[in-house]
Amino acid sequence: MKVSHRIKSAVVSLLIASVVAGTTQTVTAAPQTEGPRTEAVVKSLYAAYNINGPAVTIGGVPFQAGTTPGFTAGPNAECVGNPTILPATTAEMNEMLRCFTWGDDQAPGFIRVAGVPSGVYEVSLWSWEDSTASYFDVTIEGTVYTIHTTLPNQWTLLGPFRVQVVDGTLNVSTLGAAGNLAGIRIDRLIETADPGTTPQTRFEPVTPTRIFDTRPTSRVNYLGAKPPTDSTTTVQITGQGGVPATGVVAVAVNVTATEAAGVGFVTAFPAGAGRPLTSTLNTQVAGDTVPNMAIVALGAGGAISLYTNSSTHLVVDVAGYFTNSIASSAGRYFPIDPLRVLDTRPTSLIGYAGAKPTIGSIVNVPIRGRGGVPPNAGAVAITLTGTEADGAGFVTAFPSGIAIPTVS
Repeated sequence: MKVSHRIKSAVVSLLIASVVAGTTQTVTAAPQTEGPRTEAVVKSLYAAYNINGPAVTIGGVPFQAGTTPGFTAGPNAECVGNPTILPATTAEMNEMLRCFTWGDDQAPGFIRVAGVPSGVYEVSLWSWEDSTASYFDVTIEGTVYTIHTTLPNQWTLLGPFRVQVVDGTLNVSTLGAAGNLAGIRIDRLIETADPGTTPQTRFEPVTPTRIFDTRPTSRVNYLGAKPPTDSTTTVQITGQGGVPATGVVAVAVNVTATEAAGVGFVTAFPAGAGRPLTSTLNTQVAGDTVPNMAIVALGAGGAISLYTNSSTHLVVDVAGYFTNSIASSAGRYFPIDPLRVLDTRPTSLIGYAGAKPTIGSIVNVPIRGRGGVPPNAGAVAITLTGTEADGAGFVTAFPSGIAIPTVS
């Protein structure tokens, strides 16, 4: 993904919130049945290991010994006698935390679990820092997670991280400062079908496209004056900006209020439906420009409605749409724990090296394989923040390898 700047200069942060599976997703849905269904995910314990210690039961969960056949970890193993472990925990947990394996830049740490059936899993790791605070990366099945460990003597639970195993071995590695790993839990996730309920939708991303604009100098699919106070404007979605004419149940749009008359709000909702008592975005002062991303179900004629509480111009950019599809697991939506993958501020750099992005610049942001996003993801839901801007302008996020779209 690329982020293009048309502001004088700004610092950018990118927060991933969820993932849409790509077309190569290998998690298969349950066999198709006659009639609609949805899918649920069942989580069950596959295995847990006390990485450098004997078998132990903690909180009712049986942790196997680190010497169990098929399980290996290294390269360095260590036990600390009578340590201070914070926050205070059970005696069984203390015993597991005080014995660990670790690696560093010269000899990366690793965990390998053989004989794991192909499928989707959640992996949780227990880490305890015995000496100094550390900063290291954990890679699980090709996905990199940047970990900030706690202060000396502090333990923490990392994850759970959703991963996919395809070759019969679960691989975990660490790189950076010495990361102590004491325990690992592996839960298997299994999709089950639930016949007779509403079908699960599938997301199809499109190149961001402006499909509606009420401003007289840049009108798109609109004729008339600036939407007045207490008015509702209909926006046709299907057949616009790469959205098919049929088979669409909802749309992902960026709605912008601009040149607002003053304090007010805009509400997006299905055309022909009753207006909900909520707002999609809020304006604060005269002249305000406020954007917000929204997922809106389509109403009559494949359209949505925009209610303006106070007079404002309206702009709508489409980013993707949802269809009722049970033929493929591609396009399924997977929420993940929000994680920052880009920060260009010098005091909190993440995934970036260099000066503050300047006007007209493009920042490439690797997404697949980071922050819990699988290597075959087809799209991602993000929170994109521009901060410390030098002046008025905009930021556009778009897929790498295409021309910059005329949206913001």
